[in-house]
Amino acid sequence: MQSTFMENIPENFADEWLFVVCPPGKRRLLVAAKDFTETYNSAGAPELKFRSCLPNGSHKLCDVHKIDDLTILDTVYSPEKKRFFIVDLLHWRHYPYYDTEAEFRFFVLPSKYSELDRPTEIDDDNEHPLELLEKYPCTLEKIEEVLKSTTFKVEGLLFIKKDSLYVTKDSEEVLWLKLDKMEKVLGVKVPEGVTFANTNSRDEKRRTEQEDRKKLKLERMAARQKEAADKARRLAEAELKSKEENASEENGEGGNDNTEACDGERGSSAQQEENEGGE
Repeated sequence: MQSTFMENIPENFADEWLFVVCPPGKRRLLVAAKDFTETYNSAGAPELKFRSCLPNGSHKLCDVHKIDDLTILDTVYSPEKKRFFIVDLLHWRHYPYYDTEAEFRFFVLPSKYSELDRPTEIDDDNEHPLELLEKYPCTLEKIEEVLKSTTFKVEGLLFIKKDSLYVTKDSEEVLWLKLDKMEKVLGVKVPEGVTFANTNSRDEKRRTEQEDRKKLKLERMAARQKEAADKARRLAEAELKSKEENASEENGEGGNDNTEACDGERGSSAQQEENEGGE
């Protein structure tokens, strides 16, 4: 799911949103299936393949093991630390979570993570450490508090709407903010001592691509609406024309009946006159 750049504070920010402090890295899907674990980039291309402690992520058997089980996580991968930071839960063993709200996914995720065998340690069955990123309520005070206690370099803040579903496209219910924009957008300064990444050309390119996709989407939507409106207009015109033709036919048939009736009346009067003359 691709976040969109945060431009302002959403409505009901504190009540309806959560945030995550993200370390530097690459956003990757982590898929564990058939005794191996593999990463996929945003284009869907596979990258790393290794063994992990995730269910079906290595030859190590889990307590409940099915051959067709799979685990899918949304993560940030740090090439420098060769470590995965878990952001979201999509699928765990036999259960999909795509269509559940983010708040529920984030409630379930820590309990699933606690089932893993030493996820932050490296061994033959867990070649890359797995670390869970915590979610917090979106108050400005909490954002400052969490940033002050953060010991790693911050790539940015990810804001996720509590009732959002997981969709594989740009979503305005998932917002991204780098800390050099924090004061402008949130109105609070970055706490002293926090190391963070600045907006770069790659961010600007991604923003432009998102705006282009949004513009294209709006154009396509407008075209579909216009097509639907034109179709409705043509149907309405055809229906009106049909009604007018039916009304014209009905009026024509009624006129013939009246003429026949008049002709009959005239015939009766003439016959009566003849009879009277004969008398």
